[in-house]
Amino acid sequence: MRNHRQNLGKVGEDIAVEYCMKLGYSIIDRHYTTRFGEIDIISKEAEEVVFIEVKSRCTNSFGAPEEAVTDNKINRIIKTAEVFLADHPEVSEYRIDVIVVRFRLDIFTHLIKHIKGIGISEAKNHEIDTY
Repeated sequence: MRNHRQNLGKVGEDIAVEYCMKLGYSIIDRHYTTRFGEIDIISKEAEEVVFIEVKSRCTNSFGAPEEAVTDNKINRIIKTAEVFLADHPEVSEYRIDVIVVRFRLDIFTHLIKHIKGIGISEAKNHEIDTY
């Protein structure tokens, strides 16, 4: 049986998939798992493969959702992505994104924050879209 946190995570991931599809991304895989960890969503935008970590929250009691994507988590995502890339040598362009889904329970809606291109460049120049 799922607990509240797992249910929230699943709903957040479903919302993130819907959001990506509305932007024209194609979904390659969900819950891609290796011994290094899991990538929530693997998608494709034009010719670029996008590895997506989804964070869902109702409150900031434990900090902002994106703060949960620590350097350790990014390293696990990178190692997991490397396994995917080894199995798909045709992929030459890729990035790692974070999609934050914040639920507004008071008005029964959610907000999406999309942080593009984390953890790959030293400059860490991020493009952030909020919906």
